[in-house]
Amino acid sequence: MGDEIIRQLAELPPHLWAESLRRLEVVDRYLALDKPTTADADRSAAELNLVQRSFFRLAAAVRELRAGGTPKVSSQGQQSKLRHDKRSVLDDTITDLGPGARDSEIFAECSRRCKEQGLTPPSWNAVRTRTGKPVLNPDLRSRMRRDADFVLDACPLDLTVHVASAEPQLAVLTAIIHVDSGEVLGFHLDGQPVETSAVAHAFVDAIDHRRSGPHSRHRGQRLIVSTALQSHMSVVESLAQAAKLRLDTTASLGLAPGTALTNAVGRKIGRIPFAPRARVKARPDLAVPLHHAQAVVGELLARRSLAGGRPCAGLVSPKNARSVRDLALGILEDCS
Repeated sequence: MGDEIIRQLAELPPHLWAESLRRLEVVDRYLALDKPTTADADRSAAELNLVQRSFFRLAAAVRELRAGGTPKVSSQGQQSKLRHDKRSVLDDTITDLGPGARDSEIFAECSRRCKEQGLTPPSWNAVRTRTGKPVLNPDLRSRMRRDADFVLDACPLDLTVHVASAEPQLAVLTAIIHVDSGEVLGFHLDGQPVETSAVAHAFVDAIDHRRSGPHSRHRGQRLIVSTALQSHMSVVESLAQAAKLRLDTTASLGLAPGTALTNAVGRKIGRIPFAPRARVKARPDLAVPLHHAQAVVGELLARRSLAGGRPCAGLVSPKNARSVRDLALGILEDCS
């Protein structure tokens, strides 16, 4: 799947992905025909429950997208449009209440402020959409109530994925986060439950792909780990030792899954909600291929990295990078 499709999916809420991919598949089959006939168009339109005119508009949009254009997005997938003054009130409310505030608290306080200024309060959906934007410069230490330099966390997403030889399941994001900046240094997305391989993948990703600044010269920086990964502590310990990090098992105790991620990134990655509580279940009818989900999450995290923030230290020094990477790859080989 091309980068342009990944970028389009990144703009949509995940419950629309499966249908969007299905429509794309039908249109691509039609566009691949050497000399498509009216009957071909009618058959394709019927697959999508569209009239011919609507199908032709969709085909034109896909053709433009494939050519690198930016077709119009369905109103179902657009961000809510708020008047500038109302948006300012909402943004100020989110900032004042902090990243730990619930959407209901933000909605109530924003509604109060809007009424004071003679503005119509934003809708509940507008608030939910707005709180999905990235959190920049989060105070992770106070939010986690722990002192550390890096944190390894894992949290489910409200996103159902197809995983090889398994039933559709919720995706789980495993990530290494730089505490001072809130930057995601390395990540891996897979289905539930979290496996040892996710930890190794996150370390490899931190070395290979994530944007970060120079490695700190201070040796023995502390790494803490959420309870989501407690069963993989032996692997974490070996990787931390190779990376010259000090694994702080005492400070790791009781760190709930998703605490670091939701406070660093926000309630959502783009438009994908985190789902730290067990009440969120997989939706097989909305499942998308895992590799598509991985690509979209990677795109969204890259956008967040480019959005700015405080300077970020690298996880591993250049001197140790190769040995840590080789160790992680060896762990992945053992897991396969």
